[in-house]
Amino acid sequence: MKQAFGVLVLGLVAGSQYKPLDEIEHPCGNPHFEAESYPEVEKLMSELNTREKIGQLVQINIWNLITDKENMTLDPAKVDYYVNQKMVGSFLNTLSDGSVPPATPKQFLKLTNDLQRAYQKTRAKIPMVYGLDSVHGANYVYGATLLPQQLAIAATFNRNISRIAGEITAKDTRAVGVHWNFSPILDIAVNKQWPRVYETFGEDPYLVTEMGREIILGYQGCSNDLKRGDKVAATMKHFIGYSATRSGKDVDGSWMSERIVNDIFRPSFQAAVEVGIATAMESYSDIDGDHIVNSKQYLVDLLRTKMGFKGALVTDWGQIEKLHANIHIAPTQEDAVRRVMKLGSLDMSMVPDNANFTTHVENLIKKGLLSPEVIDTNVRRILTFKHKLGLLATDGIQSEESSEFKSIGSNKDTMESIKAAQESVILLENKNQTLPLKKGSKLLVTGPTANSYSLLTGGWTFSWQGTDNEAMFQKRGTTILQGLKGYSGGVTYLPTVDINGKPLVASARSLVAQARGYDAVVLCLGENHYTEFLGNIDNMELPKGQLDLIQTFRELTDKPLILVLTQGRPRVIGNNVDNLDAILTSFLAGPHAGKAIADIIFGTVNPSGRLPITYANHNNDNAYNYYRRFNEFNPHPQWEFGHGLSYTSFKYADLTLSKASMFPWETIHVQVSVTNTGSLPGMETILMYITDQYRSISPEVKKLRGFEKVLLNPGQTKTINFNIFHKDLMYASLENRYVVEAGTFTVAIGDQSTDFELIVNGNDGFFDMGA
Repeated sequence: MKQAFGVLVLGLVAGSQYKPLDEIEHPCGNPHFEAESYPEVEKLMSELNTREKIGQLVQINIWNLITDKENMTLDPAKVDYYVNQKMVGSFLNTLSDGSVPPATPKQFLKLTNDLQRAYQKTRAKIPMVYGLDSVHGANYVYGATLLPQQLAIAATFNRNISRIAGEITAKDTRAVGVHWNFSPILDIAVNKQWPRVYETFGEDPYLVTEMGREIILGYQGCSNDLKRGDKVAATMKHFIGYSATRSGKDVDGSWMSERIVNDIFRPSFQAAVEVGIATAMESYSDIDGDHIVNSKQYLVDLLRTKMGFKGALVTDWGQIEKLHANIHIAPTQEDAVRRVMKLGSLDMSMVPDNANFTTHVENLIKKGLLSPEVIDTNVRRILTFKHKLGLLATDGIQSEESSEFKSIGSNKDTMESIKAAQESVILLENKNQTLPLKKGSKLLVTGPTANSYSLLTGGWTFSWQGTDNEAMFQKRGTTILQGLKGYSGGVTYLPTVDINGKPLVASARSLVAQARGYDAVVLCLGENHYTEFLGNIDNMELPKGQLDLIQTFRELTDKPLILVLTQGRPRVIGNNVDNLDAILTSFLAGPHAGKAIADIIFGTVNPSGRLPITYANHNNDNAYNYYRRFNEFNPHPQWEFGHGLSYTSFKYADLTLSKASMFPWETIHVQVSVTNTGSLPGMETILMYITDQYRSISPEVKKLRGFEKVLLNPGQTKTINFNIFHKDLMYASLENRYVVEAGTFTVAIGDQSTDFELIVNGNDGFFDMGA
């Protein structure tokens, strides 16, 4: 067993060409990092009294101020309490509980402006900052363009789509007076049963890092100029390990080593820090019983010290209170506040439904149990955040006349949403080239997701859990049934079961017997809308009533049987695959997904989506990830990470490396040629994997270390270039340091592979890159 006995600092190596990660060429150029100390902030700090400072650390649910949900009316008495008496610095949340449509742009902007006017009547006149979960477009602004959820964005393997999604979301969110977006989720979806899988960019740390970086750049811009009227502050969440739930249920804890945290979960957050993300949100979870909100190890030692995060850190919903009420760490609410705030890392408490936090902090300071200097550090970070947003130099009031406000829900944005949906849909199976169907084919269509916008879109749509009210979509989209009708020579739609698998008719067989002359059957199955703990399930298989439809129709017809899955996570269908001729999946690609699916079924669009997550074929394989190494009894997934079919074919050739060996400070240039050998234009995603053949800690089977998506016409060949840096070969050691280790590495792209050697002189074959 090789062991590292010394530390070799890269920057001190003679002749080194090493560049720290934040100096490596960036797609925007190097991001702009401003100083963290500002005269405006320091002047304001000197003028604020203790109660005014404490108020800056509080975030309140806007519902506490609303008297009339339908008209979004503010209660003057409650505004006086929270603004004038408690001096709360921030508000959050949608203005709808799902029973009524959310606020229109005018209503939302009026509300934020009315609040800002109230702050201008206070002594300090510090504008509030509003936070919102705009996770797939400005999904709480009625009439804004709804985009695919993050997992669907990841399925495109198209960085530009992620960037554009961020730009549209930021523009529409900022236009209504909301400066702070609680997105993106940078969790790694290691357990497929977790109900928040669709909110992630998938299971692969590299893919999550790349797509996460792009959407952050869309939210904040390349220069991180948050004063711009079309940008918002992004939030990396949930820090850290939230998705590694033991049971697959939401808000369950994790059992894992610090090494796994660093190796799998840290990279996506570290990349966000390096591009200048403005804020972070801690996690509901615990790691080995250490609850993140109360963790010195993760919030101070890791996030602030090792990772160098200087932005504002907010709790998730009510997390400090839960240390007493749910988690039973703190004997009182006041003690819960003391435990968290004394760490000095966490800046804002998303309370969210009372202002007791302000009283607790004030009492703790008076008792000498909480240092005023620590609170000053927190307040300084919040005021710096507001300064970067441009709030301290203005009254925070915005106009309806801005170009951003007028462009909310524009046709241009809709077309971008449709394009994203088209590239996200994945063709999983296509036996005997069943698809594409001929235009004018007659179809028999059934299944609970066939004629719904909400089931294409998922949670965080108009309200927290999504909505059953299809009218809320105002026909801004296309259901699967509507999309198919646009191409078909005739569609017979049969209601059979609901989303829970409950029969809607006495017998599907009798209905099918009435249908005549159809050319194919389209079964539309999937999940209900949900998020967080309300999406917890005990069984990854789709409801039995839904799956039974596959067998029923297989017995009733010899026509092609096409399955369309609409789901937030890869629900198991098992041996039913054998009874199907073609299978597509959409990971909540939005209300335009019906058009995208129909475009693919009839061949107007050549499918190009790839799985951003392993698709299991057994109910108990949900924690299997493609990069993990098992014994000879490895589970065999239904479809591998990266799987996705096309209507054309591609051939890989001539994989070459610029050198056969490298030192850690060097770069290897990789080339491979890809040719469209079919008869149709198509987009191909080229995936570069690297495998460390042997190392001191059992290596991954393979790791994604590069991807590019290209459009190729029939017969066209393109040469694709990748670079391999030291960071692509590193791993977290048992000593919790990042190292590279001498040895043989295999590069694999498509069916091509070749090896190279990493050379490390001294230190017993290890190159230490620090903690």
